[in-house]
Amino acid sequence: KLNPYAVLNLLKQDRANKQEIRRQFRQCSLLVHPDKCKHEYAKQAFEVVNKAYKDLGVEETKKEADATVKHARIELRKERRKLTRNDNAYRAAAALRTAQAGATPSSSSTGGGGEKQQEEEEEEAGVGCGEALTVGERALEREYEETEVYHRLVMRRTQELMTQLEWRRRQLGKRLGEEKKRQEDEDTEHKQKMRSKVKEAKTWADTREKRVSSWRDFVKTGKKIKKKKRRRE
Repeated sequence: KLNPYAVLNLLKQDRANKQEIRRQFRQCSLLVHPDKCKHEYAKQAFEVVNKAYKDLGVEETKKEADATVKHARIELRKERRKLTRNDNAYRAAAALRTAQAGATPSSSSTGGGGEKQQEEEEEEAGVGCGEALTVGERALEREYEETEVYHRLVMRRTQELMTQLEWRRRQLGKRLGEEKKRQEDEDTEHKQKMRSKVKEAKTWADTREKRVSSWRDFVKTGKKIKKKKRRRE
């Protein structure tokens, strides 16, 4: 499964508005439109671009994509925090930014709405547990998350997560299909056994008269033999 944001080359991904999505779709579709592009795979590429745009136009599929992007950001924040936690250069830069903001390095208070949102995102990512970021660290992280490098990393991680999710879905579908087939086979076997029992019961009933007649003949024959023996005696 492809990341629709990556297909349309939308670096901001879930932060892109409808106008940006539409504009990027038009640019991409013009590049690969079969009437304008003579590449042998132009038609397939155009279909992929068109599907990505349609997926982002459906609320349910867009929410699913946005949730995956958010998950990718959370994972990357956790990984980055591990890298910067003991980085002396990073800590020095953060301390300088904190001092410039007029706060102490150990301060965990937030000043504006943007910083409050950043703190909430850190808590959600599990970054702020027991070690809230300083004002300087938040400033550095906000700047980092505006870079193209960061957006590319998020886009790549989003694609990886979508691929994993699609693989799990297929595996689940495969297991459900196998379970359904097993149940159907069991039902078929059970029905065959029931039909066999019904057939045996019918055969037994149909041959009852024949068995009774045979028994009567046997009894009569036995009586005749006994009478002959008595006469001889």
